[in-house]
Amino acid sequence: MQIEINEPELLPDLCDYLSRHGFIAVTAGPERADVLVPDAGSDLAALLLLKARVRAWRAVHPGIKVRIDRYA
Repeated sequence: MQIEINEPELLPDLCDYLSRHGFIAVTAGPERADVLVPDAGSDLAALLLLKARVRAWRAVHPGIKVRIDRYA
């Protein structure tokens, strides 16, 4: 999967946050990162887990938009 953020300077923080919670998040461009969800069991489970973590991260970063592309 790939995530895209509207504030590129916060991408490293988001990737670090996801990595601390068991995801593999690697920067793929100034506003994008590739994300793997180990042990998710299915693509849908991976998507739901990622959405939940991104939602939690956004709770302390109001106004930041993160788009998740599950087919990237």
